Amino acid sequence: MVVSYNSASLVRIEPITGAQQILATGLGAPIMVRVSAMGEIFVTDNGPPPLPNVLGRVLKIDPTTGAVSGKAVTMTSGSG
Repeated sequence: MVVSYNSASLVRIEPITGAQQILATGLGAPIMVRVSAMGEIFVTDNGPPPLPNVLGRVLKIDPTTGAVSGKAVTMTSGSG
């Protein structure tokens, strides 16, 4: 799995053939991808913040459907 910052997508790469399949699109500005031991896919995304003081989002990507869910990470007064 790789994230494509330029196309704002998550791409699955078949290790033997190198074939690429776009799994999720419309991410914003994806930075990093991690797959948990249970097969859950998480992407950090610094996409355009919808609210003031939003630092970014941690998105969960469904490995079968590519459905995206997530939560914004916010900065509170006095942090950072």
